Amino acid sequence: MEKIIIIDPQEFWTKQKEIIQSTIRDELGSDKPADLNKEDVLLLDDVCRLLKKSKQTIYNWMDAGNIQGHYINESLFFLRSEIIDLIKSGIKEHKNKKA
Repeated sequence: MEKIIIIDPQEFWTKQKEIIQSTIRDELGSDKPADLNKEDVLLLDDVCRLLKKSKQTIYNWMDAGNIQGHYINESLFFLRSEIIDLIKSGIKEHKNKKA
């Protein structure tokens, strides 16, 4: 008979984020900060809300090389710092096009 363990949902998600962060650190290596906190890892829905774009647009941007996603197994994650850098670089490019 299998043992069933009941845990608090918040505790489950906290542990899940820790595992994801650890895996991302391992995948990215030492070229990224080792002190990732909870807010540094974003899911696709988070990026869509942040950029106010659809999932398909984000996938299109990934295919075009405009935005970088990180796959762990079949799960897709983004780093907040990379999204912020994308926004900053996009603002600079947009200003240059107007000039």
